[in-house]
Amino acid sequence: MSPKSAVPRAVAIAVAVQSREPDYSDAQVCLVSSRKHKDAFVLPKGGVERGESPREAAARELWEEAGVRAPLALPPGAPTEALEIPDTKPHKHSPSADAADAAFVPATVYSVHEFVVAPEHVEAKWPEAKERVRLFVPPAEARERVAWRRGMADALQRASCFRL
Repeated sequence: MSPKSAVPRAVAIAVAVQSREPDYSDAQVCLVSSRKHKDAFVLPKGGVERGESPREAAARELWEEAGVRAPLALPPGAPTEALEIPDTKPHKHSPSADAADAAFVPATVYSVHEFVVAPEHVEAKWPEAKERVRLFVPPAEARERVAWRRGMADALQRASCFRL
């Protein structure tokens, strides 16, 4: 197959932060329990569906998985372009399995979207409430809890609200 037929899956990741302080010194990051890995936590994420933007997908996943209705507006200081993190696993039709090779096509490209959410954005009932646990934890704890999942700690580390 030609490299053009190898198209990475687009997955949007939501970094949702609650903070009362403009410098995010009291920030709490939203995590959800993994459905596949018992006692493990992840950032809300999921595939971008036809007809929606990656940011809309991240907001949808945040609602479905965590019960947070985030405003689509970018938070102050957030980059207008989403951070993209390519997977190191090759697409099944990638001409190369070596991520350092220019011909390599990743299986997935993750886009990271930041949201600042207020307590009133957090709902008591949501679509996956019976399947997931929702936590708001400090950034350092969030990075520790998601470190098992490739790319998630990096996504948090590079979020603009933690680089002020």
